[in-house]
Amino acid sequence: MVNMDSQPPINTPSPNPNPPSQQAAKSSWRQLFLFTRKSHTGTLIAALIASAFTAAFKTVLAVILGKIFDVTAGFGNGSLSRSETLSDISMWSLVLLGLGIGNWIASTAFLALWVVFGELQASSVRKDMFVGLLAKDMAWFDAQTEGISSLLVRIQT
Repeated sequence: MVNMDSQPPINTPSPNPNPPSQQAAKSSWRQLFLFTRKSHTGTLIAALIASAFTAAFKTVLAVILGKIFDVTAGFGNGSLSRSETLSDISMWSLVLLGLGIGNWIASTAFLALWVVFGELQASSVRKDMFVGLLAKDMAWFDAQTEGISSLLVRIQT
């Protein structure tokens, strides 16, 4: 059983789990694209264009569905005959089919291009880190408290 007398009051502020020195630093847009190279800009621009097309397809879908419901409502209130309704619905269905195929292609490009851009960024980070580590003196590696050299010392003793 829980002793309620030892519990803090509900309205007291909770202690900050991350002291100010340990709180996560806010990243800027510049830092987000810090490892972008000029060779990555083509992929980035293509990914942004694919994102715009994907968003546009979703917007146009709402308009097309509205047109289909207008035709259905027109048939329901008697302003359209059966043949007119069937003709209009068939036409909008073909438009909807084309929209679906276009959305499929745009969404595939959207996902693929952002994955490629992310992998280019990761590759750039790995290369920069590797070059940075190669530039270090061997004494720097020996002075580290964690890593292979400190592990070897612990294994040998």
